[in-house]
Amino acid sequence: MAKKFQHIASAYGVSGKFLWPVQKTIEVRPSVDLPPIGGFGKDVEENFHADEFLSYRKAYTEVSGSPNEELVEGKLVPAQNNLSLTVVEDFNLLHVIDVKKMVSRITTRYFEGADDVEIVLSGTRFEGFRIFGYDVIVKLATDLFLENCTVAKLKSSYREKPEVRERYHVLSNGSEFTGAPDTITIVEKIIVPHPTTEFSVHRNVIEIPHVGRLILGELTITPNTKSLSMLRWELGCPSGGDGSGGGGQGGGSPNT
Repeated sequence: MAKKFQHIASAYGVSGKFLWPVQKTIEVRPSVDLPPIGGFGKDVEENFHADEFLSYRKAYTEVSGSPNEELVEGKLVPAQNNLSLTVVEDFNLLHVIDVKKMVSRITTRYFEGADDVEIVLSGTRFEGFRIFGYDVIVKLATDLFLENCTVAKLKSSYREKPEVRERYHVLSNGSEFTGAPDTITIVEKIIVPHPTTEFSVHRNVIEIPHVGRLILGELTITPNTKSLSMLRWELGCPSGGDGSGGGGQGGGSPNT
């Protein structure tokens, strides 16, 4: 019996909770999931405010999955494609953190008869990231996963190419690549053009005294999926709580 591809795609805008000075739960919003057979879905929300602690002008989520044919070595080969997309615009947290736009974009491609699923993160990015009005430039290693779009290719490059292994170790904080599963960051470097003592950067974590900490670009890799959280926060003083924004999952599984 021929293999039948099972799509995996989901996307979400924001979720979290505040514990003090007021208690408030932010339900997952907006969010959308793709059925295993594919299809198309989207959800959008505008002008969201949570007691002036958190707001965004617009959050858009989209998933899609469909068959097509693509040229491989001069021959048309049946393929399956899907997309997980989240775009959050004019995000504000506690009037401390501002992000003009954060985009989580995960695309998947599978060729009929192949053993591996291609999953790339091209287009994933932060735009206009600021803390206390200071610009923060976040450089992401999305190109590494374009060049090594399957777990098998990444494993081979990790083993055979020192430059790939060194880049991966920056993302994994020195942990070796196993492929089953691995949780790393896609943040290769955070640059603060005008340094300040009001916050500090440690790999993909930004510590903000009397506010909390931000964890950027968390990625989990399995043989058939990639799951991404663009921004996660842990608050401590004078507001408490946690949450995340801009994320999703993409991939799929061929079944017999």
